[in-house]
Amino acid sequence: PPRSTLFPYTTLFRSFGNESAIQAQNRFSEAVMGIIAHHQNNHIMIVSHGTVISLFVQATSKISPYPLWKSLGLPSFIVLSLPQFRLEKVISTITSDTP
Repeated sequence: PPRSTLFPYTTLFRSFGNESAIQAQNRFSEAVMGIIAHHQNNHIMIVSHGTVISLFVQATSKISPYPLWKSLGLPSFIVLSLPQFRLEKVISTITSDTP
């Protein structure tokens, strides 16, 4: 199915190998929370695929995942503030003049 239909039905489709989108998001969230727990009071950078990052942002910041995923270029990044996971910035495409 197209990604626009995948995001609302994250438990139904298996497009991440043998994982559903929600299983991939749960695995990613567990890893992120573990990293945060071991590196409190530090800046953290995590690199992953845009789909699972979009699902994580939806779960923590209540942002609609499909428009976020659709806006991401290659490469891009998202800045979240802790501990509330507030979405601070989305840089959709990194270029030589990106600050």
